[in-house]
Amino acid sequence: MQAQPAVADKIRNIRCLISKIELGPTLDLRRIFVLRGLVRRRMLMNEKELAYMLVKDFGFSVVNPGKLDIKGQVRHFRNARVIVGVHGGALTNALFANNLKALIEINTVMYRPHLAGISSQLNARHFCLAAKPLAIQEGATYNEYDQNMEIDLHTARAFFRDLFGGKWA
Repeated sequence: MQAQPAVADKIRNIRCLISKIELGPTLDLRRIFVLRGLVRRRMLMNEKELAYMLVKDFGFSVVNPGKLDIKGQVRHFRNARVIVGVHGGALTNALFANNLKALIEINTVMYRPHLAGISSQLNARHFCLAAKPLAIQEGATYNEYDQNMEIDLHTARAFFRDLFGGKWA
């Protein structure tokens, strides 16, 4: 999926502006799992279990961008080659990655193309890991696109085993 020309220009402008910020030392995090944490919608109910598996079995680092200022976010994501997380704004930190190879978003079957466009601009592969949508809570102010979810850990493990069995950093 290609980003629209106006979007592509915005992405280039953002990356250009960020490159001019004095950051100090960047962190050498190559594989990042982005925490979504306690949010009002699209919560991954087994986020802790997935994070544990990614750290233990595949050498991921866990980052909570919501607890970082903008410079901290850039420092954490600058060297990322693989970024994984639930569909949402925190995954746009991929814009800060200089050599991103794969952006993997977790979402229910309701696919949204936003992050695929960013991946395309960064010449990175985009993957969508399907999660099982959970029932919408009574009185919720969100729709089926924003349901809380759960990912099958066996399926996720097999996906990452296949992914990293190839030529991925």
